[in-house]
Amino acid sequence: MAQVPSPTEGGNVTVILETPKQKCFKICKAHFQIVDHTFKCEEFGPSATTNYIYKCSWGATEQEHKQVLVRIYGKIVEEPFPTFLIKNLLVFNILAERNLGPKCYGYNQESRIEELYTSVHVERSKEQLVLYYELIARKIAEIHTQDMPLTKAPTFLFDFCTPRISNIQNLPLTAGISEDAVTKIKSFDFDFEQNLTDV
Repeated sequence: MAQVPSPTEGGNVTVILETPKQKCFKICKAHFQIVDHTFKCEEFGPSATTNYIYKCSWGATEQEHKQVLVRIYGKIVEEPFPTFLIKNLLVFNILAERNLGPKCYGYNQESRIEELYTSVHVERSKEQLVLYYELIARKIAEIHTQDMPLTKAPTFLFDFCTPRISNIQNLPLTAGISEDAVTKIKSFDFDFEQNLTDV
């Protein structure tokens, strides 16, 4: 729970901020029959930059799902990409139908429920990751060669960077920024970087 300034009255209003566990419980409760006191939620692997992933479990009969992976979208959904979630969910379901990925059990604008694969996390800093490079590359290549009902033009990175480049170019480099930082920022040819979309 937090207090923030009210935009109309000038005072503070109380805002109830959901915890990750509460968000996970809400979406799971909307799709499964769950006895509240049996619900458990734990972070699944290290935090990511675009998603927060949780393993959720609860008491259930043998006929029901009793543990799933809940993916809560991060700041990426706050960006001006109105079709991002639609394309993301479309690709996810197509890969699931082709047995190339986990199944989707439910979703909303903030999160998605996925089939939970039992796995061991391999960190990028671990030496044994080298042993999996070829396997990872082949699996990614298999996914990228799939026939999909959407364009495969690599525009996402440039769509993501363009408004930020514009902000940097229009940023008044004055107080609070060191001279070295100003020199470094001005040394980049941002227009050239943007034109790489044509390469």
